[in-house]
Amino acid sequence: MNPYWLCAGLSIAGWAGISLAQPRHHLATFGREAGRLRGRAFGALGVLLQMASFVLLVRRGGWEFGPVLWTVLLCLGALAWVLAHALDARRAPWVLLLAPACALATGWL
Repeated sequence: MNPYWLCAGLSIAGWAGISLAQPRHHLATFGREAGRLRGRAFGALGVLLQMASFVLLVRRGGWEFGPVLWTVLLCLGALAWVLAHALDARRAPWVLLLAPACALATGWL
């Protein structure tokens, strides 16, 4: 898989985890309150996925281009997640399949 698509997927999933750690977003998406442990797990997973995306892009593009590419994918991932969650919170987790689907469609997997 192209590392840029992988990092885009990690960024979207990271934002989803950070978002779903908040009680209001979790309630809108799953229809029930998140427990304290579940909320923390979503938040920690989201941060770890963002960090993994950063590490992969720095390894791929070096310190000159990696952080810049990560910032771009960070913004695009946030935009994709916010739009999906605002349109239909119950179906928003399906946007997490966006990057792998694009990778398959372009033949990079």
